[in-house]
Amino acid sequence: MRWSVFLGIAVVTVTLQTTVAHYIELAGVRPDWVLIVVLFYAFHATYPAAVIGGTVMGFIANLMTSERLGPFIAAYGGAAFLAYIVRDYLFIRHGKAQFIVALVIAGLVEFGWVVYRSVCYPQAAVGVGKVMWLVLGQATYTAAFAPLIHGLLLKVSGRLGLRTPRYGFKGIVSVAPVSNR
Repeated sequence: MRWSVFLGIAVVTVTLQTTVAHYIELAGVRPDWVLIVVLFYAFHATYPAAVIGGTVMGFIANLMTSERLGPFIAAYGGAAFLAYIVRDYLFIRHGKAQFIVALVIAGLVEFGWVVYRSVCYPQAAVGVGKVMWLVLGQATYTAAFAPLIHGLLLKVSGRLGLRTPRYGFKGIVSVAPVSNR
């Protein structure tokens, strides 16, 4: 993983998130492009680099807000760790897998944000219906962008210093029952 390129992508992504994403907001929810980039790196980087990358993106995102230092770091670092854990069980180049992983992890992250906000800012607590809309809407809207952004980043993954998975069925062998001789 090329850290200088990663930091550039992180700064551009966080900047787009904070300046452009509100223009495509739908009924109070907007896509989390930072999370999608975190998931991409978690899918394709080595173990320590994947989680460190998610944590660094969380730190950069935290610096661009007025929020306390820590919640973004924990959210994106944890998301990177979860995506890294499940990546070996998925065809991570497949759009459906990217969508589903982004949907589940974005749902968990958004639920964590709702809990965090209700604990730290009880005056801003919302009803159950609004919570469900925020969690499901945010997760779905984020997941809808995942295949597109992953596809764009996969095209330049060599320049990013990341491995790209090659799925070939020639390496799969059939499992024949062992005969007792």
